[in-house]
Amino acid sequence: MKKIKYILITLLISLIYQVRVNASSLLVSCPSTANEGDTVTCTISATSDKKISGATGSITYSGVSYVTHSNLTGVSYFEVNNSGFDGVFDIKNSSVSLASYTFIAGSEGTAKVSTNCNVVVVGDEFDKDFDCTGSSATITISKNKTPEPAQNPENNNDNNNSSTNNTKKQTNKKKTNQNNTETPKTVEKSSNNELKELSIEGYSVIKEKDNKYTLMVDNDVEEIIIKASTKDEKATITGIGVKKIVDGDNKFEITVTAEDGTTKTYTLVVTREKKIDTNIEDDDTEDIKETVVEKKNHTMLYIFSILGVVSLIFIILIIFIIVKRKKSNN
Repeated sequence: MKKIKYILITLLISLIYQVRVNASSLLVSCPSTANEGDTVTCTISATSDKKISGATGSITYSGVSYVTHSNLTGVSYFEVNNSGFDGVFDIKNSSVSLASYTFIAGSEGTAKVSTNCNVVVVGDEFDKDFDCTGSSATITISKNKTPEPAQNPENNNDNNNSSTNNTKKQTNKKKTNQNNTETPKTVEKSSNNELKELSIEGYSVIKEKDNKYTLMVDNDVEEIIIKASTKDEKATITGIGVKKIVDGDNKFEITVTAEDGTTKTYTLVVTREKKIDTNIEDDDTEDIKETVVEKKNHTMLYIFSILGVVSLIFIILIIFIIVKRKKSNN
């Protein structure tokens, strides 16, 4: 009986271990409570049994209004927007903070922020998709409490106290009027949509005019990793990450969006060399050899023809001389 129990426990542990292999998930963390109109910040992080080097997922929310987002990886070519995130990075920890989202709490009730996990890349296995799970967090939103009016001290019949209270009220009114007349300062958003650097992992790109970059790679290269950074840290980048390429020119567009929404597009052309057909080369070589042999035969024939003509003239000349001598002797 003890042996059977031991075997069952061993099998159960091994099954649990197998289930946990390559287990990955996205975790969302938000404050549990908030008041109407409060600013709420939620953090998205990825966890895995192995080191993480990339993630793709989406975010949904209800009961709150989206305000802004922030990239927490520190890698500019990891893309984050108001609907999710996508890209690779070189952090490779088993737990990575990916992004933060800021919301405004809505009306009284329960708000919900959820993540859906599409892919989590572990190690350097870019071609493998590992199953992952998302998560959600709820926020209980309460009504703002109306502040109770300040109660005045008990009135007495002292005229001096009355005059003092009146003076304070007039002073408070003046301060209120002064505060109401102040013009709120507006902060101008940055229009900087310039690239600081554009690179391809393992290669050196060539920068040309009109925001164009070029690169030539060998025929055996099947994919590249485009990396980029901006001059303004508040600007965002799209069009980077892992890209497949084919023979010939491969055109990619990298767009930088400034804080104020203005965009600039940069073009990257990656040319992969075409595969050389060795059979065609062999056929061309054979044709060249045949042409050379044929020309050589024609040359030899021409030389022999000239020699034959010269020999014939020489023979005729000798015969002529012999005949002339005979006539002279006679």
